[in-house]
Amino acid sequence: MKPTEYYNYPRRRRPLWWLPLALILPLVLGGTILRSCRGDDTETRLASAAETEQLGAVERNYHTVLSGGALYKVLDRDYAGEYSLTRLLFSPEPGAAAPAGCLLIPRALPSDFVRQEILDRQSCEAFFAALGLSPALPAHSGKYALLTGAEQGRDRAELRLGDFVVSGSSATLLYRVRFPGSGDGAAAWILVLPVPETVTELRVEDLYLPEDLEP
Repeated sequence: MKPTEYYNYPRRRRPLWWLPLALILPLVLGGTILRSCRGDDTETRLASAAETEQLGAVERNYHTVLSGGALYKVLDRDYAGEYSLTRLLFSPEPGAAAPAGCLLIPRALPSDFVRQEILDRQSCEAFFAALGLSPALPAHSGKYALLTGAEQGRDRAELRLGDFVVSGSSATLLYRVRFPGSGDGAAAWILVLPVPETVTELRVEDLYLPEDLEP
């Protein structure tokens, strides 16, 4: 018998099972690293956008401020559009006098005085007439946004408009109102703004001054 080394047995090739791994592994690692980098960039961009949104630059006549975990809209400029503002003092007391710039209404504050609605010119005029006032309406062929407010035990109202935006059938007013001082009557105000015929809804949002947010 020939020695074993002389036999020419066919040798089976070992499968190169590691070759696909060698090709795939770099691709997997590269993709993971790439996704990780993109994820970091996205989070940074989102954080920057959120910060800008919270502390943002001037938007129209106001800017937003983050204070105590809440967002506040802070007035920068007064609204330059057309409007009519009437300040009142309701007081049934004999000899009562209204502060400068206010009209004295010698009666108690009506229970239905506070309004927030869209009216036609005739309805607006009727509202003023019921108080014994001459209508103070801007010249306009459409509708009017009517907003009123009052505070018992105050002698005057301070109102500042920041913006008035009309979008489709809705109008949004941003304003700041305060009732400083004290008195026996009720300080009140009537605000009228012209709006297109298409507007049917009036919304309001509060505005602040920087000192309002001071601790």
